Amino acid sequence: MALFRLSISLPDRPGSLGLLASAIGAAGGDIRGLVVLKSEDGRGYDDITQCFRCNWRSRSSFNYPR
Repeated sequence: MALFRLSISLPDRPGSLGLLASAIGAAGGDIRGLVVLKSEDGRGYDDITQCFRCNWRSRSSFNYPR
């Protein structure tokens, strides 16, 4: 098992974080922690801790529109 911490910035609108969480799950990841840091100028800033098993295989590709 491997833990990763991501510091992310997403558009601050409904569904943005959900779309990312779905992609992490589809790739075999498990979100272990989420800290909402701030929201400013139309963007949300978060820290996500996620877990992946060392033998995971991606089941989908993810291309997040900017």
